[in-house]
Amino acid sequence: MFNRKPSGSVIESASQSSAPAFAPAMPGQTVSPTGAPVTSQNMVVPESKGEKRRTVIMAVIMAFLAIIAIVFVILFVMKLIETQNLIADQDSRIDAAVAIAVADNTEKLNAEFEIARKDPYREFLGPEDYGSLSFKYPQTWSVYIAKNAANGGDFEAYLNPVEVEAPNANTINALRVTIRDNSIESVVQAYEGLVKSGRLAFSTRQVGGVTANLYVGQLPSGNLQGAVCLFKLRDKTVIMQTDASVFLEEFNRLLDTVTMSL
Repeated sequence: MFNRKPSGSVIESASQSSAPAFAPAMPGQTVSPTGAPVTSQNMVVPESKGEKRRTVIMAVIMAFLAIIAIVFVILFVMKLIETQNLIADQDSRIDAAVAIAVADNTEKLNAEFEIARKDPYREFLGPEDYGSLSFKYPQTWSVYIAKNAANGGDFEAYLNPVEVEAPNANTINALRVTIRDNSIESVVQAYEGLVKSGRLAFSTRQVGGVTANLYVGQLPSGNLQGAVCLFKLRDKTVIMQTDASVFLEEFNRLLDTVTMSL
């Protein structure tokens, strides 16, 4: 009634249904532990030791370079701060030095002004063309320039306490200063006869670095009793005279302060 297939066909179909669905490996193809062939899509290639070593070396190099860069930045910042501190310190030192110099100069000027204020003497200065004769005289004395020798000739000045007396043969002034445009030999001759007659006492002394003739006693003009000092200044002759014995001490002190351009 029923057609039956051989039993062998049932077994064959069962075996076919239970077999894995893998294609048979081709010759030379790698087979996985499950029996499946390994292809380029599912194959994992293990990293070699050489590649690991290169990776480690590169990481070490990069870390070393990073450390060097950090150290360089730190050193640069430290050097910059040190430079700024040095500049600030130098500026402060300069400011301090300037302040000290200004203070010292101010103190010096104040001291000089105080000395000048207390100094009871002033400086007399003759014409530069005639050797710049100078000396110190009391501040209480007045000065009158009768001839300034601007156009040559003689220079004449008169000094006296408070005010100068009108200069003539009989008026008394504390000091007469004359720069004669003559040689000293010709001027001395006018006093030699007075020395021989005993009216004048003669001596020599140093005045302004040169040897001067000093005559003390009765003066050539009028009845004045005083002193005359003659000395050479270049090709000219300086005559400094006091008209009264009361001024002799100041006169000698004044002669000690004489300076001139020889």
